[in-house]
Amino acid sequence: MQKTFSLKAWPKEFMAAVAVAAVVSVAFTVAASLFDRFHQVSAEDLRTAETSAVAIGNKSQVLSFNDWGVSLTVPLGADMPQVWYTAQGSDSFGLSTTYVEKKSGAACSAGHNAVGVIVRSAAGSPLSSTESQIATSLGTIGGYTYTYETPDSTCAATDAAEAANHEAMVIEGNGELNSL
Repeated sequence: MQKTFSLKAWPKEFMAAVAVAAVVSVAFTVAASLFDRFHQVSAEDLRTAETSAVAIGNKSQVLSFNDWGVSLTVPLGADMPQVWYTAQGSDSFGLSTTYVEKKSGAACSAGHNAVGVIVRSAAGSPLSSTESQIATSLGTIGGYTYTYETPDSTCAATDAAEAANHEAMVIEGNGELNSL
């Protein structure tokens, strides 16, 4: 005797579970698709936030953090090429330079903090240095402390590492914070 199975022979509870699973699967696929579209827009927005410092004369450049109401002036010259910066959330900006990015590409971009990062925190917050990353206070303006943190080996495996580390030292020793 050969048994045959048909959908009519399955219990109603099992059919209900299959229907619920199908609905959940479709809902999950739609939600993931919408999230992916949102994620792509966010990445594009971050890309447009990449900005270059503005040269002032032939010896200085200014990075303007308009949302924060502050600017940072750093040297411009053979020891310090033009700085690029990009927002990384509401309280940090990654840094790189035209030389480092040209030499090593995306691995040493501002989005990867190739030449360090500027961090904003509530005034009085402790600096967070590690063995491989040094934090230097740039000053306090309007209830916030602004800190420069040296690169944490983003470009360590590239030939731009030496340049990135040198440029980080220039920023650390010569950065001047001002209100906009």
